[in-house]
Order: sequence, then structure tokens, then C-alpha cells
Amino acid sequence: MTAKLNLRLCLLFKEMRPRRAVPVLAVLTTLCTVRPASADFLYDITFRLSVADIFSTSTHTQFIEPVILTSTTTVTEFLLNTATGPAVTSLVLVPDASGSCVTGDLIGPCLSLKFSDGSGAGIPFSSTFTSVGSYTQGFDTITISHLWAPVPDPFSVRLLATSIVRVLRSSP
Repeated sequence: MTAKLNLRLCLLFKEMRPRRAVPVLAVLTTLCTVRPASADFLYDITFRLSVADIFSTSTHTQFIEPVILTSTTTVTEFLLNTATGPAVTSLVLVPDASGSCVTGDLIGPCLSLKFSDGSGAGIPFSSTFTSVGSYTQGFDTITISHLWAPVPDPFSVRLLATSIVRVLRSSP
């Protein structure tokens, strides 16, 4: 339906005077650059390790993926990466039971962290994390959230285009 409307506007545009063509060209450009709806997923991971009050570290990492992870994935680029001890240099997520974490020889679902000092940690999770939600194991949490991209309402774009066509047809 939108393709037909765009074609009609293009044909009308060819027959217009230059003074009227500029506003119509602006509308056509807008209609042609509307992107489809998409959703990215924000992964927010908090990790806390304390060994007999001798060694303690706490980390908070965030990253975005275009789809929910359903298989073993290594992440090395973060939106947020804070730590009270060594920083996280990479993490391996095993969201289902089919893989194993690098650190700790754990069978999934699990999370494996590598730190800037060369050390690492592995955390087994009792449930899979393959959908939006919050998953906790002790002090460690993985939260998966939707990040929706704004998309114009197709009805309002169609209404605008129809109004412009009517105005142009009614003008001499």
C-alpha cells in the first residue's frame, strides 16, 4: 500500500512546478527513509566476588546485541564496564544448557569473566537466560531488556501523503 502511494507521489512530482516541488520532495524523502521497526537487547550484568574478606571485586558491564543470545557468545566491547578491582576484558555467555564456560569448566547455562589482571571467574546459573528478564545466581545478575527503536506511525504518514496529494490536485 505504501509503495503504491509513493509511486503516485512520484508521478505527481514529475508534473509539478519547481515552487511546489520542494515541499513535496521533502515529504518524499521522509517517506523513503522511514526505517522498519527494530529491537535491540541490552544486557546488564553485575558480578560480585568475595573470598573470605581477603579479596573482593564487584563489576558492572552492559552491552547491546541485535537479537537475544541463544548460544555461546563472547563479548569484548561494552557500553559500560566498571569494577572495584580488575576490569572485565571479555565475558562468555552460555545462555542455554548446550555449551560450557571457559573459566571453571562449567556446563551451561553459565557466565565466564576474564579480568585485566589475567584472572577469571565462572558462574553457573540454575536456569537458562534466553528471553527478556532478570536472572540471579547468588549476588550475580544478568538482566536482558528490550531497546525499541522509534518508528513513525504508518497511518499518520499515509494521512500526510494523502493530504498533500489532495492539495496539489486542487491547486491550479
